[in-house]
Amino acid sequence: MANQNPLAYTGRVLASTSRVGVCQFNPQDFSVSQEGVVSLGGQGDVGQATLTGGTVTVANTNITANDRILLSVSNINASTKLGSLTFTITPGTNFVINSRQANTPGSLENNDLSTIDYFIVRES
Repeated sequence: MANQNPLAYTGRVLASTSRVGVCQFNPQDFSVSQEGVVSLGGQGDVGQATLTGGTVTVANTNITANDRILLSVSNINASTKLGSLTFTITPGTNFVINSRQANTPGSLENNDLSTIDYFIVRES
């Protein structure tokens, strides 16, 4: 599993694994079952937000500039177009999720009304 992104890895992980490439896990926040199921905890936040006109602001007073946010569409709702998801963080206040047009990345995809699942990963 060397040099692989653990979030993209779909194979079996050994229970003794605690370091992968440049990614290191705190033993209190990372575990691997005998079946190879990875569990992450402690240093993260999960939630959902629904886009309105291709954007949504999520209040979060714990967000920092170094946090990373993983985004995934869980429901397209009544969207007539889907865009590329991006985020902008205002530390200690909120983060904004935007759906960007494929051909004009500077513009919002106003017809994207998707429900977005998010997972915030915090540097320890």
